[in-house]
Amino acid sequence: MKDQLLAHLRKFTTAPFLFVGSGLSRRYLGADTWEGLLRRFATETRQSYDYYRASAGGDLPRIATEISKHFHDVWWNDPRYKQSRVAYSAQCVSIDSALKIEIANYISRQSGGVALRGELADEIAALKSAVVDGIITTNWDTFLEEVFPEFRRFVGQDELLFAPQQGVGEIYKIHGCVTRPTSIVLTAADYQLFNERNVYLAAKLLTVFVEHPIIFLGYSLSDRNVAQVLRGIGRCLTSANIGELRDRLIFVTWKPEVSTPEIVNSNLVILDGFSIPILEVRTPSLLPVFECLGELRRVFPARILRRLKEQIYALVKENDPKGRLYVIDIDDPRPSSDVEVVFGVGAISAMKDVGYRGITRDDLIFSLLEETSIFDSRRVVTEALPRLLKQNSYLPIFRYLKLGGFIKNGDVETDAKLDGRVLEYARSDLKRLVPATGYRKRAAGLLGKYQTFEEVASHAPVIDVLRCATAFPEGAFSLESLRAFLLSNRSLIRDTDYVKLVCVYDWLCNSGRAATAQGTRAA
Repeated sequence: MKDQLLAHLRKFTTAPFLFVGSGLSRRYLGADTWEGLLRRFATETRQSYDYYRASAGGDLPRIATEISKHFHDVWWNDPRYKQSRVAYSAQCVSIDSALKIEIANYISRQSGGVALRGELADEIAALKSAVVDGIITTNWDTFLEEVFPEFRRFVGQDELLFAPQQGVGEIYKIHGCVTRPTSIVLTAADYQLFNERNVYLAAKLLTVFVEHPIIFLGYSLSDRNVAQVLRGIGRCLTSANIGELRDRLIFVTWKPEVSTPEIVNSNLVILDGFSIPILEVRTPSLLPVFECLGELRRVFPARILRRLKEQIYALVKENDPKGRLYVIDIDDPRPSSDVEVVFGVGAISAMKDVGYRGITRDDLIFSLLEETSIFDSRRVVTEALPRLLKQNSYLPIFRYLKLGGFIKNGDVETDAKLDGRVLEYARSDLKRLVPATGYRKRAAGLLGKYQTFEEVASHAPVIDVLRCATAFPEGAFSLESLRAFLLSNRSLIRDTDYVKLVCVYDWLCNSGRAATAQGTRAA
């Protein structure tokens, strides 16, 4: 089967896209089915799940709608949700918001507590090495971002429709994500809006489907989500050119009863009698499929291809770098953000002097966390920080002050001719980073339950850690575990609370004023 599948995939000039469904979340995270999730939250209301199912005629989005109406009152009044109300009430914009928030919290808690061993761990290790251009998923959890941390994530239809994509090194979460509870597609109204805009989504995905082989994982052939997307794409095609999808759709079906993996030819009816020939891979283990994907080869990794496409497109589109020019190595792992990047192969040291005005906050964050030293720290302090502090309230500056020799005995060098903003920021402490009162109370509750940051990060939802951890006392932190948390969640670099937590790490490591230095790393 591996030889047959590998030979088939090598016929294409592009790497595959994965189309991932809830089966993978159930397999690796122990996640509930959609119905199981609704059953769980129905018990929080006055009615049974069977009552809601009967009221909605068995339709799951309508069942979710009915549960959300009753759960709304429970969430706003029950003492059990007091802490959650303090933390998330500002996000409640509709009657279904409370249910989405608690579903997101539940999935986040559940996802963080799974320790995989044996065959499942081997499968995930193989999946991390898979050569794929991108991922489309209807899942809400963050499992895929953890497996492919260098991929850029697009949450919901709006981001996918209106944000520029490069078609490589990207994850499209078309049904939302637990990190943004209101984005979750859950109720009948959510699906109605999704369907109304499905034609635009289908147009966006059509290029992916006709240019890449698509490997479906975690779906059944009858899954409503798959059918919905394929019908939308089918409407964009005619009966004459629907054959463009021939051989491109590969469904992987986990069948523990099959003794050896096999590939069979099948057909999938998608719209008004249109059918598409597909390949179905039936296998008792996903390991050989993922190993096969790992044997595909290309010259550049997905993150490099994405950066090349992104920057070439931006330069052609704008034709004006506007002073944002900076030279970096082509294999530099950091996201390019808004820096217009000149890619070079060979000696580039002679060109580096042009770039300090173009350094971004993201550059400083990744240099701090990855402990790289590609910048001249004194020039960062004198040329980059004054500009960046005009644009950013939170910035990790202490590493560069320390490496540049501006900090002595925990204080800024008195005779250093520093910009006023840099000097004021350098003399501040952690008080400027603490969250609002509600989150400080939540932080106290988390520490009362788990004692240390490491324990909180291991058990609490990521969003809770980000919102509350800046209120933790210095002694709660192990710098090794804080750095590991920040690196594993670097896809959230646009989140203000993530940046604030980076600043906490920077201050503890490099300011020279930290009361404790548990696990302190060498700068």
